[in-house]
Amino acid sequence: MSPLPLNPGVTRRDLLGWAMYDFANSGYATVVLTAVFSAYFVGVVAAGADWATLAWTFSLSLSHALVMLSLPTISAWADDRAAKKPALLISTVGCVVCTAALATVGAGDVLWAGC
Repeated sequence: MSPLPLNPGVTRRDLLGWAMYDFANSGYATVVLTAVFSAYFVGVVAAGADWATLAWTFSLSLSHALVMLSLPTISAWADDRAAKKPALLISTVGCVVCTAALATVGAGDVLWAGC
C-alpha cells in the first residue's frame, strides 16, 4: 500500500480527525436541518400555515448565501494567520450555541427560528 499524498506536516492522525469532524457535521446537517427541525418548523412553529415550507426554505437559502459569501474571507484569514484550528473552534462553538438556541423556539416564533 502506497503512502497517502499528504502535505508536509500533515499526519494520518490529522487526516482522521478532520474526516471524523466532517462526518459528524454532515450527519448533523442531514438529520437536524433537513428532517427534524424542518418538520418542527412547519408543523409547530408556523402551525402548518400554507407559507411555512416556503419560509423555512427561504431561511435556509439565506443562511447558505451568507455562508457562501463570507467563507472565502474567513478562510483566507485563517490561511494567512495559520489559524485553522482557532477558526474551527469558533465556528464549532457558534454552531453549538445556535443549535442549543433552537430549544427555545416554540409555536409562533417564526422569526426567531429563522435566525
